[in-house]
Amino acid sequence: MSDVIWHELALDGIPSGFIAIDNSGNLKVCNRAARNILDLGEAVKLGVPGRETLAGHEEVMEVLLDTAKTLKVHNRQEIKAKGVGGGKILLGYGTLVFKDKSGHAIGAGIIFQDITRYIPLPLTAQFMTLLAKFFLPFALIMVVSALWLGYAETRDKYLSAAILLAIIAFNMLMIYVAQRSQALYSTLRKVYSPANFIGVVGLVYLLGIFWGPMWLLHVFAPLSVSLYSSRVETLVVALSSAVTLLGIYAVRGLTGEVGWGQASLHAAFIVFISLFVNALANLVAKIKGAK
Repeated sequence: MSDVIWHELALDGIPSGFIAIDNSGNLKVCNRAARNILDLGEAVKLGVPGRETLAGHEEVMEVLLDTAKTLKVHNRQEIKAKGVGGGKILLGYGTLVFKDKSGHAIGAGIIFQDITRYIPLPLTAQFMTLLAKFFLPFALIMVVSALWLGYAETRDKYLSAAILLAIIAFNMLMIYVAQRSQALYSTLRKVYSPANFIGVVGLVYLLGIFWGPMWLLHVFAPLSVSLYSSRVETLVVALSSAVTLLGIYAVRGLTGEVGWGQASLHAAFIVFISLFVNALANLVAKIKGAK
């Protein structure tokens, strides 16, 4: 077996991606890991301009060209790139400069790995995960208690159970997506609070008259908004949730000064707890950003 083949086998055996160019920007080396990570396929042409083969991976090419030009090497750096299927990935990389026997620079290389899965979730996603972790079990206990101890009609019980399962499934989906696709997560986040709000309204309407503590579920939607939105948006959602709760009480036939007095306190609590959590979340974000 020739030395050339041994060199090729060694390069393809490296778990990290490795790409090298000469001073003219022509692609000289692209190992198997690099092709897999960047989704280049097997038909990678060597000896041609790197911009041709690495079309769509301008970030990687710019690092190589800058290294070849400045002769400055870097370690433990990060760049965003396109991975399998065109999805965004984060690469951790280091660069190196190649020199001939006379010490003259003849090219540059980059060694990289896909470190996307090792990056912590965005702060908003971490907040949502915590909210789901603690609120969903509480919602489950609340609804099960209402179904077990309340006096709702059989049809309403089945419908409430279906709504609860849908809320749990949706929130688990949000956590799953946040861990795997930031682009899809950003899209779904727009319907996160409205979906939970609609689900909670359905549960409180169906079971609230039979089980008093059900109103506490109305803090879920405004709390979720308060974790990543402005104070004004939080206030708007909290007020909407509070007014909706009072509307449910009215439709369900709430009467008496004492009853409406308690209902008003419930509504006020929703607003104040949401604003408090919003202020707390903003403080945490500022502290984390200052580190």
